[in-house]
Amino acid sequence: MNTASRFEWTTVFLSTLSMGHETSRRKGQQKYKNHEGVEEVITAINAHCAANPAAQASEAAAPFLNP
Repeated sequence: MNTASRFEWTTVFLSTLSMGHETSRRKGQQKYKNHEGVEEVITAINAHCAANPAAQASEAAAPFLNP
C-alpha cells in the first residue's frame, strides 16, 4: 500500500477499536490523528500478522488503543 492508504487504513482500524474500548472502559482522546506515530503501529501490526497468520490484527493493536 502507498503511504496515504496505509495511514488511512491504520487510523480507521485504530479508531474503530478505540471506540469500542472507550465505550467499555472510559473516555479518552484518539492518539493517532496524524501521520506521527502511525508507522510504529503499522510495524507492530505487520510483525504480529507475519508471525501469527491465523491471529487477529487487533491483538497487535491493543497496546495502541486509548487508555
